[in-house]
Amino acid sequence: METVTLKRGRGSVQLVKSDDLIAIRTTSQGDVAEALSAVAHNSVPVDTGSHLGGFQIVKVGDSKEVTEKTLNELRTHYLVDAGSHVYHTPSDAAPIVPTGKITLRFTESSTESQRQQVLDENHLEIVDSTAKQKPDGTRTETFTVRTTPEAPNPLKVAEKLQQQTDVVSLAEPDLATPGQLFAFQLPTDSLFKEQWHLKNDGLQFGTSLGLKAGADARVVAAWQRMQSTGSPACIVAVIDDGFDLSHPDLSGNSKVVAPWDFGSNTADPSPRRFNPDPRQGDYHGTACAGVAIGHRHLYGPTDFVDQELFLRLQEQLIQKRQENNVLREVNNVALPAAMTFPPASQAALESKKREASALLHHDDPQKGRWGGKSESNGLKVVVGEISQLKSDPAYYNVPVKVVSTDPKAHPLKGKVRFHLHDTFSPEVDEVIATNNSAKLNLVAYGAFTVGVETEDGTQLEVDLANEPGAPRKFRER
Repeated sequence: METVTLKRGRGSVQLVKSDDLIAIRTTSQGDVAEALSAVAHNSVPVDTGSHLGGFQIVKVGDSKEVTEKTLNELRTHYLVDAGSHVYHTPSDAAPIVPTGKITLRFTESSTESQRQQVLDENHLEIVDSTAKQKPDGTRTETFTVRTTPEAPNPLKVAEKLQQQTDVVSLAEPDLATPGQLFAFQLPTDSLFKEQWHLKNDGLQFGTSLGLKAGADARVVAAWQRMQSTGSPACIVAVIDDGFDLSHPDLSGNSKVVAPWDFGSNTADPSPRRFNPDPRQGDYHGTACAGVAIGHRHLYGPTDFVDQELFLRLQEQLIQKRQENNVLREVNNVALPAAMTFPPASQAALESKKREASALLHHDDPQKGRWGGKSESNGLKVVVGEISQLKSDPAYYNVPVKVVSTDPKAHPLKGKVRFHLHDTFSPEVDEVIATNNSAKLNLVAYGAFTVGVETEDGTQLEVDLANEPGAPRKFRER
């Protein structure tokens, strides 16, 4: 039994290689059945009921050696774009497919030559990168890389990278699965059950006085859907009065980022007015920060977004907040450019809901969330010619439209919602269908998946990276 142990978030997961399952991803012109007909061994597609990053699970009904041979044969077939082993956890038979992509982050102390050596030795190529600037001016860059044909198994590559802690701070492979990798557990804080704002069952400290069951922030339900209590990639800004940064729920583990008190113009936002009447004191910020981002396993509050970092600003000094939701001035004191806050839109909230019940594709958030088909129920997504912008060749015109293939039986009418990559604003665009067609013209830097919803409930999606006529540079970004 061949196994791989990987770090995932704060924990780890052991994956076991399947003896009789493999996965293949065909080219845009390819067909799974046609590709399988080219191998002599008994191989049949397996319906997982889910879109697995473009891969089709195939069952090979012979020995482990035949499974390996079949996979190698299919990898060289002209209709097959990629082939992979299939894995599962020791306690669950749900198939897990490494898509070939890895989220990679280097240590701050690593040099350019060390980083390049990691890429070269493991036969990796960069397909995307994002950079976030911290309040102290330093930048954290996260790369999406993918294995090339010369690379070993992507899980083996990730396992190796995770051991190079002097150069690599994060290496997580993109895994597609219709199941779950972990048995998610709620926080074990002793006071968790008393925090009615997270989940209100109508009782607190043995009494129901003043409580109404269900009147809460739905936090526990969100955790359970996401199978997670948060990500350290986020920075939460808590704007309030005093903060006790020595409190056990807020101290240690680099929890605090760029504290500042605009009243005293110092980096110490500690409470200064203590009073038995909380309305007269200035320690409200401590409680709010504890609820928002406090440590998960201490005796104090269980936080809403575990592992998060946060900023604190004194609320009484905030004078201006512009429409784009960026704090520009605080009592005539200019904030650093890094202190920006993304706009809270309904589209963003809807996107998070979809993420809770879908596979996590870090670089393509709509992928696999709208049925995986570009044509269904008499409707079809059509992508026009993708061409470079004349004004800026780094970007591309991308015309996308939804049409009815049978206007009499399945007319397209009403609103059509296009779900885009999360770098778009708005992330969801609505178009009114006319003459059985709804068209949206996009300008994009690289390929991504577009999800579609129509008023009759039809869901469609199209991966622009699979468009045969798209420029190679656009498809590979």
